[in-house]
Amino acid sequence: MGFSQREIASNLVATTRKARGDMHSWIFQANPERFDIEGFSATRPSILTWPVFDQADQMHVGDRVYIWRAAGSEKDKAGVVAEAFISSLVASNASDTIGAGFRLDESEAQLESKRVWLKIIRVGSSREQLRREWLKEDPVLSGMLILKEPTNTNFLLSEKEAARMAQMWACVGQDWNRSESIAGLWAYVKTLGIPVSKLANSPVAAVSLVTGRAVGGVYNKVMNFRSIDPRDLRAGMSGGGEIDKAVWAEFFNAETLELCTTAIYAEYERLWGTSDSLIDVVPDAAALETAIDREAVTLAQQTYEDLILKYATQKSHLALADRPSSRAARRTVFERDPLVIAIAKVRAEFQCEVAGCAHPSFNGKDRKPYCEVHHIQPLADGGVDTIDNVVCLCPSHHREAHFGESREALKSGFIALRARAYN
Repeated sequence: MGFSQREIASNLVATTRKARGDMHSWIFQANPERFDIEGFSATRPSILTWPVFDQADQMHVGDRVYIWRAAGSEKDKAGVVAEAFISSLVASNASDTIGAGFRLDESEAQLESKRVWLKIIRVGSSREQLRREWLKEDPVLSGMLILKEPTNTNFLLSEKEAARMAQMWACVGQDWNRSESIAGLWAYVKTLGIPVSKLANSPVAAVSLVTGRAVGGVYNKVMNFRSIDPRDLRAGMSGGGEIDKAVWAEFFNAETLELCTTAIYAEYERLWGTSDSLIDVVPDAAALETAIDREAVTLAQQTYEDLILKYATQKSHLALADRPSSRAARRTVFERDPLVIAIAKVRAEFQCEVAGCAHPSFNGKDRKPYCEVHHIQPLADGGVDTIDNVVCLCPSHHREAHFGESREALKSGFIALRARAYN
């Protein structure tokens, strides 16, 4: 369908507001006794309408929305379950056929009221939902209006709340990486011999703010390290993973039973900065990309016909531009040594070091065969930037080394290749 001049004008306004960086973020509440939230999560609709009862004059095309599952009869399930964009002006109409399918009261679904169209971006699995109890103890989000006056439907987030929500939503449900585990170990060291607090000025809260992890999750990580530490006789939690054990072994001398706290502080500062960085609460770029990729993997389990139908439905109803929104995000960039990069390429004669590589090559801007330098042990996982930790790869094998099914086999081959070269 075509869009009206009013919708086009609204779209232009939204584009201007994006450029200025003054988009709003909202929480829209779904009552599970009136809205089939489980059915919504399972079918992942691309669009639907949502009733607007509060602050309609402040809602604009392009605003971000977090869909909140109210407690209902299952209080432990309350919290953020999905993310969307407002994709139309507020208008008075009956529910769309898609949204009506989730309204448990059919008469309510057909009742004319103020609504906006939502473009659904991501629906969290049961592991990827921000639980109400986590947000209640958060140093930034504990003051959200939905936690104090949960009877409304639409809640406007403050700028700080929106930034913190985006940060936490980006990484919820994802496994902890080495950098985050280092931060958890830093909090463990900071709380050695004293009670572990979750209060706003505690080391646990500080790590929560820089990593985007829930305060309770950081607390549990501290308890994991307490369980790993053979010197600590206090009760801990045994849920630490392989990364936590590897991080602990990196800084703990099993013979002398000494933990190198100076090295832990230095590594924490290298990865996360000083305490001043706590001011900049932004989502992690890698976590954002991973969250989007996971949503795409889930959607890709549907048939091509079903996906195309969702896409066509979305395009026919929404006036929002196809250009995606941008947002500030933290990206850790390691300052690689250009000498190591140059040596790796010249050593390999600008050729892929995977034996028998048959991928087609092309020349780069330097008129040399294009190749990329790959760290065998990634820098993000504590790898060193030295010539014996790098290989030269074609773009295809470089991507496979990071994301392919055979990445572990490739890594073993790279380790053997460098071992032969330096023995």
